[in-house]
Amino acid sequence: MRLIAIDFGTKKSGIAISDPLKIIAQPLKTIFYKELNFSFITEEIKKIIDEYKPIEKIILGITTNLDNSISNTGKIILKFYDFLQKELPNITIILFDEKYSTKKSKEIMTEMKLSIKQKKERKDALAAQKILEDYMDRY
Repeated sequence: MRLIAIDFGTKKSGIAISDPLKIIAQPLKTIFYKELNFSFITEEIKKIIDEYKPIEKIILGITTNLDNSISNTGKIILKFYDFLQKELPNITIILFDEKYSTKKSKEIMTEMKLSIKQKKERKDALAAQKILEDYMDRY
């Protein structure tokens, strides 16, 4: 069974997926949408679930402040988490601290010597990959 990770943003979300043995995480895609369109994002995630089933868990990155309190974006992510739980009642959804995932993905892209356009296209999916890797390393 696979894992999916989501790096949620207000206008786009990066998606990563594990292999069936949950050893390797790879960036899958970035979903673009009108601001905070939870229904659209969820429908796209359902398509991914159908294509890659069975999915064991969804790991949803949540942003926190340096003192570990929930950030303003984190509060929006909590609303999306509640929405996602209602829409996908048969899949476990885990909130996972994504601290520094975007920063780490930018560092990786710099090492890869990607163009600015390539960085823009891949940043969110790579951040989701980092969230998934961190989750799999911990659990």
